Formats: sequence, structure tokens, C-alpha cells
Amino acid sequence: MPGGPPDRPLPIIEDYASVRELIAPVKDVKFWAIGHSSDTGEFSSLTAWNHHEGMLSFCGSRADSCRIGGYVGGDEIQVTVTDVLDYAFRCPPALVLFDRKQWFALQLREVFDSEMYRLRDWSEPRYSRELSEQILRNALAPAVSRLEAFLEKAA
Repeated sequence: MPGGPPDRPLPIIEDYASVRELIAPVKDVKFWAIGHSSDTGEFSSLTAWNHHEGMLSFCGSRADSCRIGGYVGGDEIQVTVTDVLDYAFRCPPALVLFDRKQWFALQLREVFDSEMYRLRDWSEPRYSRELSEQILRNALAPAVSRLEAFLEKAA
């Protein structure tokens, strides 16, 4: 994942009030994924596979539901929705949750890049802060709705 000096933090999904509100009901829901953790056990990254739509990362409700066969680099790890969204914001795969594509995360990366330009004063950002927030909400709302429906059925 991209790094930066401590005095200039990376933008995260929860930096946007309306996005924070949108994901609040599901933000702490845990999934299994194939990925990597730091030495301290904190989530680090998801493993991704090449696909005609881009890089895919699989998550599931059981540890074995995120394995798709063949060699897989990474371990079965538990992640929260917030972990996955922040990772997708910085390194966008087309995420797959419960064997269904939830969204194509390219829009997330475009917003991340725009916010990085704003934070680092590199040049004029592509999107205004308000438009960035609107793009994120529009990109995430369908995935959050499907996840809420899945959780409701599972309850």
C-alpha cells in the first residue's frame, strides 16, 4: 500500500461523513479473505487475481469460501468491511464478496488519487472534496445494500 509521512496521513474511507454514515451498519462485519497481516496481526493487504475486469479479491463468510483453487499466496485472515474498503480505496481490486462481484473499485482509486494530490499539494486535484464524497457514496451504496440484505437473510 502507498505510504506517507506521519504528518500527512493517507485519506481513508471514513474521512467522509456521509460515507461513514453509509457504512456504519456494516463496518465491523467480519469476513474471511486470502491476504496478509502485519507482524502485529493487523490487516495489511488482500491477495488478488488477474481477471478480464481487473484484479479480483475474494472474501467470504467461511475461511474456505475465499479459496478459488490452485496456488494462493497469502493466508486465510479475518477482515472487517472497513479493512476491505480502505484497502480497495488505495489498491482497487474488483472485490468479490460471497462469490458475487459487489463493485468495481476503480472509482475508489480515482478518488484516492485526487485526495492524495490535495493532501500533498502536488497539483490541482481531479475532483473537489464534495464530488469525491459523492463518487464514493455512489460507488459503495449498492455494495452496502447487498451486504445488508445478505446479512438479514443469514440472521
